[in-house]
Amino acid sequence: MEQMARNHKMDNGKALLIFLVVFGHFLELFPGNFKAFLYLVIYSFHMPAFVFFSGYFAAWKPGRLFQRILYPYLCFQVLYLLFETYCLGNSFPHPFTRPYWLMWYLISMAFWYLLLPVIDRLKRFRGLFLAVTAALALLSGFLPWIGYRFGLSRTIVLFPFFLGGYLCHNSWKERLKILKEKGAWPGLLLLAAITGSILLLWAVRSAVEPDWLYHSVSYAGGHYSLWIRGLLLLNAGIWTLWLLFALPDRRIPFLSALGGHTMAVYLLHGFFIKAAEANGLLNGSQQENLLLAFLMSLLLCFLLGNPVTERVFRFLFSAKWMER
Repeated sequence: MEQMARNHKMDNGKALLIFLVVFGHFLELFPGNFKAFLYLVIYSFHMPAFVFFSGYFAAWKPGRLFQRILYPYLCFQVLYLLFETYCLGNSFPHPFTRPYWLMWYLISMAFWYLLLPVIDRLKRFRGLFLAVTAALALLSGFLPWIGYRFGLSRTIVLFPFFLGGYLCHNSWKERLKILKEKGAWPGLLLLAAITGSILLLWAVRSAVEPDWLYHSVSYAGGHYSLWIRGLLLLNAGIWTLWLLFALPDRRIPFLSALGGHTMAVYLLHGFFIKAAEANGLLNGSQQENLLLAFLMSLLLCFLLGNPVTERVFRFLFSAKWMER
């Protein structure tokens, strides 16, 4: 019964996006012109889309906030800092106010979850909330003190995607179905827009800074503008909508199963990435590195994104054991 209740479209989307998370992190480890452009394309949409899918599955449960978000954040923030310090020999300043590398996602999730009761209570203003969060995402870039500390910049900039996913699940899902019933043209229009964005990104690839795609620095700190952030968020929104149209709504072996265990992949793959970087694993030609990065990403998703791995590390992923 649980399997029948799964939303396979969303699971397939989460699986694809978590693979891109791992693959994108491997791409950081070696140089190359084509690799650099591929990196820009992936980072232009994959985390906003992943946040949207996370919002789709969100629900206000106070116990879940601590057990599944704050608790694993504390565990892995400490584990990664210990790994960085004693295994890699690096120091990490401000460990309690600055999330370690990929840990920003959990601290942002905590902030977003805390706002769900307000959104639920004021249901008729949900559309206004979405417009306000989009405006804050753009205007927050003018504040130089909003940056890496507590993951605040990403929390504000990506909140519209989380809220959009949450609203899609609770009230807008039928609208998407109605739009799909109009035929293939909405999907083709979105695909055309994505193609145009890729071509534009190729044309300006030498001027685009990766920091802009992280949404973690102010306009002054990243030397860019409100218009650039606005275009990047619009691009990510188009990619997200296209994924909702294009992803198959049926169970696909391995892919759908991986979509149900993305947290394990997200939290554990960083140890492998950092170890690969420290040991210079990707030191061949660009073609060899791309192939190896692709295969290693598949392998990590296979090894980490399954029920066995989740059961083994459950005591780190969830604090439900405290109830005993």
